[in-house]
Amino acid sequence: MGYPDAIRFIRQFDKGSGDYTQERHQWLAQLTMDEILTDIKQRQKISDPKNQEQ
Repeated sequence: MGYPDAIRFIRQFDKGSGDYTQERHQWLAQLTMDEILTDIKQRQKISDPKNQEQ
């Protein structure tokens, strides 16, 4: 691995900021099971090759 690749590798592991776990609990607490299921079904429709225009 050369110098540029080593820098790129190290930059992938930036600590970041904030508390992802706390933020995740906050936005997940606002979702209902019906909203989650509706979103899953919509995403499945979008990713289904039969629904893609050719």
